[in-house]
Amino acid sequence: MAVQDIEDSSFLPGYRLNAHLADSKCSVPEATRAAVAAMTTGVTKHVVLSDSCSAACEAVNDALRHFNVLQVGPGCISVSLSDSERYPYFTRMAPSFRFNVISLYDLFRYLGFHRVGTIYGYRSINNLAKDLFIEMMASDNAAGNYSWTHLYSHRVEFIEDATAAVEKAASKDSRINFVALYEAEGSMLLCQAYKKNLLTPDFNWFVAAGWWNQNYILLNANTANSPCTADELHRASYGIIASDRGPMLNTPQFHSLSGRRLDDLYSEYTNECESFANGNGVCNYQWAGYFYDGMWLIASVLHSFLINQNRSINEFGTEQSVQSLNASRDEQEREREA
Repeated sequence: MAVQDIEDSSFLPGYRLNAHLADSKCSVPEATRAAVAAMTTGVTKHVVLSDSCSAACEAVNDALRHFNVLQVGPGCISVSLSDSERYPYFTRMAPSFRFNVISLYDLFRYLGFHRVGTIYGYRSINNLAKDLFIEMMASDNAAGNYSWTHLYSHRVEFIEDATAAVEKAASKDSRINFVALYEAEGSMLLCQAYKKNLLTPDFNWFVAAGWWNQNYILLNANTANSPCTADELHRASYGIIASDRGPMLNTPQFHSLSGRRLDDLYSEYTNECESFANGNGVCNYQWAGYFYDGMWLIASVLHSFLINQNRSINEFGTEQSVQSLNASRDEQEREREA
């Protein structure tokens, strides 16, 4: 949809924006392979829109440095990717995962919570989220700004870990629990919470979310790692507060680059999405807006470079061209903010 809207716009006159698709499988080795294959086979690629997984994003950026190509990440949110010196050719559309963490930290302080447990996943992004939350609590204690008692910290990867985490919460009487888990491990935790009767309002789970589909209960119920019925998972989920990126907007405002109304984009995407696999496919709004905006950012950066600056497409693939693209990106971001 984004590529067609760009084609129909006044952007990039005399040029056509072509998108070539590759599957990173959200895997570091597969993402590295796909990036190198994309850059060394077929037509020349000038910008890469990648990825939906932070670890894959990091790997792709490392690979792309050899080719001097700008990377636009639509959905990579790890705190690690905020380091512009480590990932110099990277920009992203979705906000850093740190904002999920900060919003829960602020909520805890607003509600006057002091005794907190932390549960986190095996992925780097989950571990970094847990570390950030613990660092903010420690900083408050050191400065005397706010008093925290960190009751426990537990890592979850397998069902046995989820059982142990729930038992730890019970043994520490941890009524308020910060959770940095994706939906697969989160469902494991909730199922075990149901089986151990650690339910709201007595025990509460605050999730710095990420990768929680709207129908996560139906996707995970009655599985080997979540041996609970949908009704049981629903009860365990009751009262959860989660902090995450927003879905596509269904409002009358206009998209700043395409000029289309947001509710028009939402309606078109919904119709296409719900018809996928004859209506039986998984339809998820979590990333769609970021992919759409990412394609438009690429178009606007290329427009600035090729049209406004009257540069040649033959200049791509050098360190100087990437620096110019980064400068064009920063210019576009300033204009949008204004």
